[in-house]
Amino acid sequence: MHDPFDHREPWETPHGELLIEPARAGDETELLRLFRERLSFQSSYFLCLHHYHTDEQALAALRDRLAAHARREALVYVARQGAEVVGYFFLVRLQSPDGLPSSLGIGLADRLHGAWIGGRFMDLLIEAAREMGHREIVLTHHPDNRRAAALYRRKGFEYTGEGSEWMSPDGLRREPRMRLELG
Repeated sequence: MHDPFDHREPWETPHGELLIEPARAGDETELLRLFRERLSFQSSYFLCLHHYHTDEQALAALRDRLAAHARREALVYVARQGAEVVGYFFLVRLQSPDGLPSSLGIGLADRLHGAWIGGRFMDLLIEAAREMGHREIVLTHHPDNRRAAALYRRKGFEYTGEGSEWMSPDGLRREPRMRLELG
């Protein structure tokens, strides 16, 4: 991978070709459509990214994340299929002043589940983190999301015994933390 902030590549999948590229200013509305229209209720609940009370709050958070990519403080990619954004994956805290590890997240339209696309997203982000010299990546997941947990374990993530807790629109949310040491 050359410059991970400008990485683009087509992926052939069982569901057709995807174009993987950095998210860009102006993608916020299409990303919101991914969250609101292309994820089932369960997928949206498990993802819990930008799960805000209003679309305006979600769009503001997305603008902030895309601006962080432009500043090279986060890697934010989308998977496009035609004009639709069908995947969203990222590493945040790339330049954490307090030394916290980068955090990884992925979201994929339900119609693309089960084709190993999420694993390919993770491979791309893990390789980018290695190339940038990061020593570890962390993530959290909903405890009932067994498919995600299995994927993360296959990629080498291990539970830390810690977790994250915050108030979501649905109430208190607790998620276990996993870590991948990049060596």
